[in-house]
Amino acid sequence: MSWRTRTCGAPSCRAIAEQGKQHCAEHHDYAEDHEKQQKEKRWWSKWYATSQWSNLRKLVLGRDPICCWNEHGEACIKPSTIVDHIRPHRGDRSLWADLNNLQGLCAHHHGVKTAREDSFRAPV
Repeated sequence: MSWRTRTCGAPSCRAIAEQGKQHCAEHHDYAEDHEKQQKEKRWWSKWYATSQWSNLRKLVLGRDPICCWNEHGEACIKPSTIVDHIRPHRGDRSLWADLNNLQGLCAHHHGVKTAREDSFRAPV
């Protein structure tokens, strides 16, 4: 069986990956390090497993059954499936649990909003 050449999976790296791996020699620890950094950045992710979040989620999806996305006068008519923080909480519990900071969005528009927020955020 022959090995297929592929480029390194690290951002902006165009080196050839090691045989049978996803990254070049320089970035061979990239995936492990990246995952560790992401977990450290999101230490608050355990909050989403609490009964408090489950109750908040039910309240918001009941209040906002249709996606709250409205950009350039074009509203979305899809059902809300994700509860979004209007202002990202980044670990601030008062923002995390504030009903006025929560809105129901469809999965597509939540992805669009999150990608925009992440692109404006400085790297950690």
